[in-house]
Amino acid sequence: MVRADSFCATVSVTAPGSGIPTGTVTFRAGGRDLGTIALDLAGHAQVAVADLAVGEHDVQADYPGDANFAPSTVTLRQSVGRATTKTTVISSAASAAFGAVVTLEATVHSDAPAPPTGSVTFRDGTTVLGTVVLDPAGVARFGADLGWGNHTISAIYGGDAFSGPSLATMAQIVQPNTVTVLTTTPARSTFGDPVTLTATVRSAASDTITGDVTFCDEGNTLGIVPLDASGEAVLSTTSLAAGDHRLSAYYGGDTDFAPSPAETHHQVERATTSALLTAWVPPAPPLPPS
Repeated sequence: MVRADSFCATVSVTAPGSGIPTGTVTFRAGGRDLGTIALDLAGHAQVAVADLAVGEHDVQADYPGDANFAPSTVTLRQSVGRATTKTTVISSAASAAFGAVVTLEATVHSDAPAPPTGSVTFRDGTTVLGTVVLDPAGVARFGADLGWGNHTISAIYGGDAFSGPSLATMAQIVQPNTVTVLTTTPARSTFGDPVTLTATVRSAASDTITGDVTFCDEGNTLGIVPLDASGEAVLSTTSLAAGDHRLSAYYGGDTDFAPSPAETHHQVERATTSALLTAWVPPAPPLPPS
């Protein structure tokens, strides 16, 4: 059941006879009737068959004759191969954080009239992750827990009796986790004094961490600072009002490292004041002229 095969029989008259035969032609394959078709005005009969199984078939066309023309039979050797398939594979997250389970989804499309059956094998490079049976819609899903780094994922469909094999590949990135720590200098401050916020981003991976850190005060952005070569971002501010502040730093990640947040509290004391009280004596009125 891989495709529609069309068979055409032409009944012609051999010399010294002449004319155009009439009647019908019966098509058969392996003892099975494929259809009985009336000859057209040119002596042609054609039948379309959608369900010939994969393999070799002897297709026979029998013309039983009419009042003026004798019967004749012709046989054709027909080879039927498996239908062409196309497999696609996608990931629930093309860039995933380390430790997260990534769902791989393979879909198999077939030219066969019947939906593809069988299974899909998922590989990470040359390592087999698992084999999953296709559902009625031709879809196979697999949850993979991958190590950090760049992965080449393959979905290999092995085919079935009617549909041929196919495969698809995709790139999967797994980012190492990061930890961000936020500190303030000084630990407590006085209103009006500068406060330095330092975000330090670290990871178990040895590569240099890049990207930006967003500093916020109670959700209000104070500034966005890129990490330096040591994995630190520093922001100085004098805009903190007196009181307790929930400060945060969010590392947004890069192509190699996953994002991470940090939070701390910082107390800003009210600035001290001093008062000076003096007595004011009004000047004496001027003396009248003498």
